[in-house]
Amino acid sequence: RGELEALAGSPDPAAGAGALLARGAGAVAVTLGAAGALYRSGAEALAVPAPAVAARDASGAGDVFCGVLAGLLSGGAAPGAALARAVAAASLAVTRPGALASCPGAAEIAALALPPVARSPA
Repeated sequence: RGELEALAGSPDPAAGAGALLARGAGAVAVTLGAAGALYRSGAEALAVPAPAVAARDASGAGDVFCGVLAGLLSGGAAPGAALARAVAAASLAVTRPGALASCPGAAEIAALALPPVARSPA
């Protein structure tokens, strides 16, 4: 979220994502901490809520999110499914201390992933 605001000049995630799309980005994913994440492309706008977890340490959560999202998208996953898994992975990561030790496995991510919710593009 902070990086998006710095790049787009807007504190509103949906508006910031729209600004980056207008500048030529193909898609934008924004993490929203305990609120989950949103994804925007020219064709869709999705939001995935974060499951309720007992957060211990946010170290590496963004890296886990980005790695899972990029890996799934590059493997052909649909954006909504990839976003849901990335949010679940980051949610699991914050329940564990440290960066490397917090990385969850695929089965754990699948068990916690919530479905994406279609949103109207802002």
